[in-house]
Amino acid sequence: MVRLLRYGTIFGPLKDRWRYLYKSDLYKRRIEAGPEPERFRSSLINWNYDAELYACTHRFGEKMNIESLRNAMTDASFLNQIIKQRTEAGLAATDQTTLSFTHNEELAKRGKQIAENFLRRALQYWYPKFPQEGIDAVTKFLISESTIAYISSKLGFKTLIRCDVPLPRPTMLQNALFAFIGAIDENNNQSRAELFVADFILTHLVGKDMNEIWHVKNPMGLLTTVLEENGRQAPESRLIWATGVSSVLSTYVVGVYSNKEFLGKSAGATISLAEEMAARDALRRFAHASEGPEPAYHHVISGYKIYKHENEPFRLKYNNKSLNEFQLAYETWGKLNAKKNNAVLIFTGLSASSHAKSHDENPRAGWWEKFVGPNLGIDTNHFFVICCNHLGGCYGSTGPSSKNPKTNKPYGASFPMLSVEDFVRAQFHLIKHLGIEKLHASIGSSLGGMCSILSGLLYPDNVGRVASISSCIAPYPTAIALRYLQRKMIMTDPNWEHGHYYDKGVYPLDGMRIAREIGTLTYRSGPEWLERFGLRRFNDTIQLTPTFEIESYLQYQGLTFAKKYDPNSLLYISKAMDLFNLTEGYETPSDALSKIRCPVLVLGSQTDILFPIWQQKQLAEELIKSGNPSITFFELNSIFGHDTFLLDVNGVSTALKGFLEISALSIEEETQT
Repeated sequence: MVRLLRYGTIFGPLKDRWRYLYKSDLYKRRIEAGPEPERFRSSLINWNYDAELYACTHRFGEKMNIESLRNAMTDASFLNQIIKQRTEAGLAATDQTTLSFTHNEELAKRGKQIAENFLRRALQYWYPKFPQEGIDAVTKFLISESTIAYISSKLGFKTLIRCDVPLPRPTMLQNALFAFIGAIDENNNQSRAELFVADFILTHLVGKDMNEIWHVKNPMGLLTTVLEENGRQAPESRLIWATGVSSVLSTYVVGVYSNKEFLGKSAGATISLAEEMAARDALRRFAHASEGPEPAYHHVISGYKIYKHENEPFRLKYNNKSLNEFQLAYETWGKLNAKKNNAVLIFTGLSASSHAKSHDENPRAGWWEKFVGPNLGIDTNHFFVICCNHLGGCYGSTGPSSKNPKTNKPYGASFPMLSVEDFVRAQFHLIKHLGIEKLHASIGSSLGGMCSILSGLLYPDNVGRVASISSCIAPYPTAIALRYLQRKMIMTDPNWEHGHYYDKGVYPLDGMRIAREIGTLTYRSGPEWLERFGLRRFNDTIQLTPTFEIESYLQYQGLTFAKKYDPNSLLYISKAMDLFNLTEGYETPSDALSKIRCPVLVLGSQTDILFPIWQQKQLAEELIKSGNPSITFFELNSIFGHDTFLLDVNGVSTALKGFLEISALSIEEETQT
């Protein structure tokens, strides 16, 4: 904002010099004075606490006595403060028993017990084979101070809590949420309170991997115990294969078996590490626990439809190249109405498949499972939702791993260079094939956000509205450098074979693993690392191998992802992201964006280091500059960094639902015809 004040506003330069000098002086005074002290919400003249309490009960659809809710939102420190103030004022001696209200400690204990018992039962029901130690760890995570305080803040309790400080501390936020659950039980019944826990606490597991929450110190020992309890033979590990000495790093793949029955496998830099990771994999498979938000390729292969483009060459942006034919893997949800005006196209991120949501052909949870569906952010009761695997991908669409029709061998590095524009144009061929003249909306996150904003520019008459999440006008140098390092790790792995490793019987596993570890660093944020890992160690020995939990986590992410995604696809698609620039061919960004006349929603996360929040602000400002009157910008306060669009269900989904359904009432009638 300071830069805008100095050089002008988003509507043009400041014409009067005195105004610039005046505002510059105000800015200097503000810097000298320092930040304003935090104020109690009650100090605002328009603050009506009773009205806020009334609104809170209706916001959650809970029938609750206002006095009960007032007690639930009253911290013990607030009562102590009142007693102290009365004493200092010389009023009659008083204590907590003489006041008309009480604090929330008893309600909080009651609510915590309800939440803890329900979460244990729910986890035991969904994961009947999961070890009790794991159930305890996940339950502890869900009711921890950091988790509950975060949920409480997102639900708006921060402004309702009465305490002795302007901004409630995490403990106060935790007590308030538990007390609210206790108040629901007090005013209704325990079943109603448990429904609240299911809706707002249990859903915090979405997108999380059990192995990230539950840190098993001796996986093989636990696996032995679990198998013995189920009448199975003790596990034994076997070395499946190992890389040669020419590898960047030594890699061993170990399998775990019980009486010749395969249980799990994994890779590692040492045999002991590979065995440990294989035991973790076996535990996960045995308990049927989720692998995380992104499904593996072999789980997706039977669930998508195929669009084949083969009537005319598809002209690519770079190097005067074309594809004579290609195919796109896509999946759909909901029903296309008679007028075909309720279609929503979701553009994916770099490594995502078309499987955004589970369905009958593939019941496995999708990467946007909690965002797409009946009554969710992208409501399939209203909309016909389409999601494709990008051209160049490896989840069913034509890419480097596909066979070249001319040679009948995989393209490898002979695949032509791609652009974000190519991704968009290819998918609009599918839209035309489906008989859809105009999309209700184009939505995307990360790379998908680039695609969604570009779709409004390339097809202004065919897109009704655009939602761009965690995206930009053009990548900034740090992001390009990070993706360059990922590509370099893959391309310097001797097993990459200049991109032609498919028929060699080798795989650039080392490079892919390290590339993913670098990527994981860019997807999350420092505040989350600090909260989740701190300086905790999983290994007490002092040596060069991993010691800290954060190291173990990165190693796990690299190992589990390395064989789920084609390295060449990562090379091609990440390079297309680096080459993306909306201003290419235009004098200014606003000139380029002036072609977009539809409403646009721009979302970003404060903790995103890959696409920093200033890039989303810049995009919104340039859209306003271009003359578009319908721009909405949301800045999300999330600790999940770039992965906010995958994990912040409440923030992202709510924004999308409001934006999409502004004009959905008229569409609903068509959907039902």
